[in-house]
Amino acid sequence: MRDDGLLAFAMLVLGLGLFIGYPMAAENTSRPCLALQRHVGGTIVGVDDGSPAAKAAARRMPSVPPFLGCTVLYWQDVLE
Repeated sequence: MRDDGLLAFAMLVLGLGLFIGYPMAAENTSRPCLALQRHVGGTIVGVDDGSPAAKAAARRMPSVPPFLGCTVLYWQDVLE
């Protein structure tokens, strides 16, 4: 029984790591909001820090931290 719990925990950690890490790896950045900004093609001249995407995520999901909101919005766009 203990091994089943450990396996479930390991799968949960791996799943969360992929959910959060894939957008950053796919867009070659270290921040989820910048990954979202690059994915949707919203690069603004002189602003390449992900702040527009972070503001959009905060407006759409005010109770969620921006890094997580950007990740969710990234996946929503990918899966549409």
